[in-house]
Amino acid sequence: MELAISYAVISLVALCATIFVAALNLKQARHDVRQLDFRVISIELLTLTIWVVLFTKLVSATTPQNQFGYLILFILAISFGVLLIQNTLREMRTRKAVQELLGTLNKMNIRLRELDTQKTEFVSLASHQLRGPLAAIHGHATMMIEEEYGKVPKHLQEPLRKIVASSQSLGVLINDFLDVARLERGDLEYKIEPFNLVEVLDATVSDFEILMTQAELECKKTYDSHDSITVLGDPIKMRHIFTKLLDNAIKYTPAGMISISVAVKSHDAIISISDSGIGVLEEDMQEMFKKFKRANNASEVSVSGSGLGLYTAKEMIEAQGGRIWVESPGKNKGTRFFIALPLRD
Repeated sequence: MELAISYAVISLVALCATIFVAALNLKQARHDVRQLDFRVISIELLTLTIWVVLFTKLVSATTPQNQFGYLILFILAISFGVLLIQNTLREMRTRKAVQELLGTLNKMNIRLRELDTQKTEFVSLASHQLRGPLAAIHGHATMMIEEEYGKVPKHLQEPLRKIVASSQSLGVLINDFLDVARLERGDLEYKIEPFNLVEVLDATVSDFEILMTQAELECKKTYDSHDSITVLGDPIKMRHIFTKLLDNAIKYTPAGMISISVAVKSHDAIISISDSGIGVLEEDMQEMFKKFKRANNASEVSVSGSGLGLYTAKEMIEAQGGRIWVESPGKNKGTRFFIALPLRD
């Protein structure tokens, strides 16, 4: 009888302690989390129910053996129940911390997008403001070389050619920045129409005649026995792309020649712009058309270059239903860029 009373007293004390611990945990949980979810409440109710049932069995047991067995079960239930509640509360606090972190990251992501938009708008505005003065410099310098303003002294001809070359390269760079800004904003529009590919290529090559003469580069053109090859695309965008490729060919060809050819194959016109310059290493082939990527040996010849020209060219050509790729036998063995544009049906 005394043993049963002792068991009952011990059990009652353990039950009170357990309820006290559970109450503290619940209070802490309500302090940390504004709204308890159903899973946490159900775990707590289930644990308390098991405790009450075992305590009732313990008190109502008639033999010392049963009382001892229920006491062991009751103590184990208390231990596991407290651990279960504590782990649940810890999980809730962790989940709350993760949610707060996700909220912070989301705010930072929104802010970064705003900054990226501002950056793109700034680059676009600055590039537009530079194009006007640069066009005037290039135009007047070209007219002076062609002696539109009168005879040019011999000692001024070389500086004027350098002005034209520098303004031409700077114009390509500014256009690269403008193209990237438009691509990132998604507002680069295309006017797809039939146009004479030969005329666009000839007009682009004529813009670089002064640079080729200055660099002492021979230019060879082969148009597959056709004076007119009609393709589908945006003629303004394609002239811009040809400008990028010709500028690269001149810049990375210290000596030799540049070859431009067009061949009609199946339903496409294949344009090839090749040079006898520094070439492309095999490990650089897959990186050529990525943003801000330049060949490892490019800086050996020309430090200028943004690594954006080929990236924007690829994006614009693919938007017109065409393809672009590059081939090179290796270092100092020249580079050959190919563009495939669909022929007009």
